[in-house]
Amino acid sequence: MKKEIKDIGLLLDEPKIRKWFAKALVDMMEKTHVSVSLIILPKKEKFSVKNIFFNSGLAKTRLLQNFIFYIKKIIGMQSPQTNKIAIDKLDCLKKTPRLYYKPINRGACVLELPEEVID
Repeated sequence: MKKEIKDIGLLLDEPKIRKWFAKALVDMMEKTHVSVSLIILPKKEKFSVKNIFFNSGLAKTRLLQNFIFYIKKIIGMQSPQTNKIAIDKLDCLKKTPRLYYKPINRGACVLELPEEVID
């Protein structure tokens, strides 16, 4: 009996995933009939003071994350970024199509996906 291949999509907040998740994903794709047919990522925003203070909650979040990362680096704490791997380094995801979207800012810390991503 032939097994049907199941397609899934990955909705990520950046083009990196934790190493343990990457290992689980590779194992799943190698040992089961599941494949990743689409990777959904937010568009990179250009850095500007205007974006940080007036527009995007995502830009503010990234700025805060980077600030915390550098403080931890200065005081010698390990960053969670060191436990991540770029999705382009995984052979099983290199040819997977990407869909980039601009999150819709709905308030202080509320972001929504655009309709075209949900469809």
